[in-house]
Amino acid sequence: MTLSSIFVTIFVITLIILFANLILGGIFDSTIGLDNDILNMTTMLCFLGVTSVLGYLLLNFTTLSNAMVIAIAALIATGLTIVLNIFVFIPLSKMESSTAFKIEEMQGEVGEVTLRIPVDDVGEVTIMTPLGIVTRTAKSYENKELEQGEQALVIEVKDQIFYVVKYDENFNYLDIKKSGGK
Repeated sequence: MTLSSIFVTIFVITLIILFANLILGGIFDSTIGLDNDILNMTTMLCFLGVTSVLGYLLLNFTTLSNAMVIAIAALIATGLTIVLNIFVFIPLSKMESSTAFKIEEMQGEVGEVTLRIPVDDVGEVTIMTPLGIVTRTAKSYENKELEQGEQALVIEVKDQIFYVVKYDENFNYLDIKKSGGK
């Protein structure tokens, strides 16, 4: 197998792994243990892909020796990977995590009952947020039935369940004690 075909093979395998990792939601990152800011699967694949492309180009369009081609390709790929990591990959990962929210932060939000909430049973509440629609299982905080279409205020979030009361803008919700409301 020639060095040129090795570079092409590495590039094709890198693309396959990169797309598989993208489609599977980064499963290879955590499986292999490469899921931190500096050393992650995307950075490694970027390095391998750039090295193989540069190696192929240098090998076919220059008269450099194989050792020089590998050294120059690896050096340039290292520089490009570092620049991409600092200016693209790390900022994107920070941006992604900064837009995420914790379900507990929904306390105090007003939503609409989308599935009736019976006494001592669960229903469903949908809340519109700037990031999209959040729909969760909900229980009545005061053991009172809430009908579909009514506005509900999230008083508490426990075990991924919204504990809600019927929304009334004139009612003082600060008087409600936490954990059960009963």
